[in-house]
Amino acid sequence: MGAITAIKKIAYKTDSLSEHDIARNAEFKSHVLVSDRLKDIFEKEKIKGVEFRDATIVV
Repeated sequence: MGAITAIKKIAYKTDSLSEHDIARNAEFKSHVLVSDRLKDIFEKEKIKGVEFRDATIVV
């Protein structure tokens, strides 16, 4: 069986974070999900070394 070497698109359920501001995907450990609230704080405080990408949300 081959290994997954790339993912073009990943989708998460709308309640993935629940009441949390940050979570790591158990299967793809490099995927860290953050709430809009945490993203806004990082951007307001001009924290460097962080890149945000929009996630596709599945209802």
